[in-house]
Amino acid sequence: MTVQGVSKAQIAYQFIYEQIVDGSYRSGQRLIVDHIASQTGLSQSPIREAIRKLESEGFLINKPYCGVIVASMELSESINRMHVLGILDSSAAGLSAPNLSYEDIRELENINKEMNACIELQRYQNAGKLDRQFHNVLNSRCQNDFLLQSIQDQTAILETIRELNIMFYPVRLLESVNEHRQIIMNIKEEAFDSIEPLVRVHMMNSITAYSIAMDQ
Repeated sequence: MTVQGVSKAQIAYQFIYEQIVDGSYRSGQRLIVDHIASQTGLSQSPIREAIRKLESEGFLINKPYCGVIVASMELSESINRMHVLGILDSSAAGLSAPNLSYEDIRELENINKEMNACIELQRYQNAGKLDRQFHNVLNSRCQNDFLLQSIQDQTAILETIRELNIMFYPVRLLESVNEHRQIIMNIKEEAFDSIEPLVRVHMMNSITAYSIAMDQ
């Protein structure tokens, strides 16, 4: 263990995970334990433990005669995962909405304003991150830890898909800001039964934008 109680395997896991998410380790790339050890200053044992965990989570694949490689994702799989995330997100939002406090609603409004400001400044990646932050706050009072963990798991896997950046283009982002406003308005009006279908449509709109862009 480290002095702060974080295991070496956790350090290795976080390092490898971040390399996958930011694209430093690309789909199909073989992972070399010795190289990771030299990068991190860790021994092989915690690195192998981290690799096993990442394999179990679907980020890595142990390919015969090749070794451990970064998993790739077909278009159909990414769309299917986005559909799953949309169902999970909308369910969590529907459960959470009646429990949101005044402070939560203010935070949603502030995130959406910041997202709009990022779009005006052409900081589209930042706006995309704020979009996820909006949903995290929206879902935060659903009182179902298993549902929230499932959302986190799907989000983590989808973050590894570089092509999802197309959803962070100005047009779709502006549409998202407007859809967020409608969600907030309905929460304020205590139209809680409308939140799950609203969020479902919101998520499906993003999937449609992604599918169209990938077909072009």
